[in-house]
Amino acid sequence: DFRCDAAVRWNPLRLLQAALRPVRRALRIQVRGLADVSLASCYPLPKSVTLEEGALLEPLAVAVMAVSKIGQMKANSNVVIFGAGPVGLLAMSVAKALGARTVIAVDIIESRLQFAKELAADDYFLPGKMQEGEARMVYSRRQVSACMCSRCR
Repeated sequence: DFRCDAAVRWNPLRLLQAALRPVRRALRIQVRGLADVSLASCYPLPKSVTLEEGALLEPLAVAVMAVSKIGQMKANSNVVIFGAGPVGLLAMSVAKALGARTVIAVDIIESRLQFAKELAADDYFLPGKMQEGEARMVYSRRQVSACMCSRCR
């Protein structure tokens, strides 16, 4: 049975503990096994909330914050969401729930855009590829003028 001394001494948990040592007190985290987070930052889920629903609370909070606080969206606004991943989809849903007139999704993956349109987006835009040697500003202007969704204009 061959064992390298370096492998025996290398312990990923110790490495993680060392990396977290400077911030452990500030974050109130102690690493034991995976992580032991202080009870002050934990909120018990009501019995009526499933674990799956509970797992969506943080990304939903990010979406609500992005639309209502950072974006300061007003009712009857036109909204463009860049990125049709999980948080982008939630942001589209939040915008609709808060009274957005039009929600347009922008992403580089068409299947995500199609799903976004089924879920909450009124329309979507799939930007074309950047041409070889094309400056970013030229590309951006070309994409704006090429926007095919009827509500972009």
